[in-house]
Amino acid sequence: LFHVTATHPVFLLSIGMGARVILMGKWDAAEAARLISTHRVTRFLGVPTQTADLRAYVAAEGLHLDSLEMLGSGGAKRPPADVTPLAETFPGVGVASGWGMTETNAAGATIVGDDYLARPDATGRLLPPLHEVEIRGDDGRALPPGAVGELAVKSPMNMRCYLNQPEATAKTLVDGWLLTGDLATLDAEGYLTILDRKKNIIIRGGENIAALEVEAALHHHPDVIEAGVFPVPDPRLGEVVGACLQVTPGADLTLEKVCTFLDDRLARFKHPARLWTRTAPLTRGATAKTDRRALARECLEENAP
Repeated sequence: LFHVTATHPVFLLSIGMGARVILMGKWDAAEAARLISTHRVTRFLGVPTQTADLRAYVAAEGLHLDSLEMLGSGGAKRPPADVTPLAETFPGVGVASGWGMTETNAAGATIVGDDYLARPDATGRLLPPLHEVEIRGDDGRALPPGAVGELAVKSPMNMRCYLNQPEATAKTLVDGWLLTGDLATLDAEGYLTILDRKKNIIIRGGENIAALEVEAALHHHPDVIEAGVFPVPDPRLGEVVGACLQVTPGADLTLEKVCTFLDDRLARFKHPARLWTRTAPLTRGATAKTDRRALARECLEENAP
């Protein structure tokens, strides 16, 4: 409940709806499935790794959680390759994704159902009339549809300030607009696609590479359960792409095989230059999201080709 996804669209909304809330002490897919079945849970909301874990467990056990009506995620972007498998494993359930920030009181963009299946890369549409949205360049000016820039949002849901941090507030709130720190595009139909956090951009020899884009491509491999991508220092290029994969037991994934798989999905300069594999889940933080920084530290302390 220290995360706005849990407090606002789950806990606070449940009060108005008169809904029961089932809280788990620690995440476990098998226990989650049992609770959903026992309590006839209709709405599940977690980070993407949790919905992926639940799907894998339900598929492996042949379960039918027929009380579910909505399966949503927040806190991080769900890999596009996971959207269709979720819909297939949970037929008739509205698979959904949302974007919001602590600074926006969790309000933001959402996408669900057939709309999401047709646009698995998209983040969704911001909710009018609450929001105005712009994609801005480094000069602070609004960019045309399709251009990549920083997402800026104006809304009565935005925070007033960072407590006792006037300098940080001034950098983030500019003329009523919240500068989110997210790199995104906005198409002519109003669909927002968040590419990555600006701080998660890997700069390889002057080329910008979004870690989320590489992760999304890696998730298409049938032996990849989870992917974490991060920058690796390089004496010539400054940074190169590093990737750590949770793979199916017995899988033989080498760097060469992974790069061959990515040839028709990513430009060569975006391919991983260093690769680590494991069968255990990747390192996660307190909210069950992949912790890229901790994962990078772990991997770089190991030896890898």
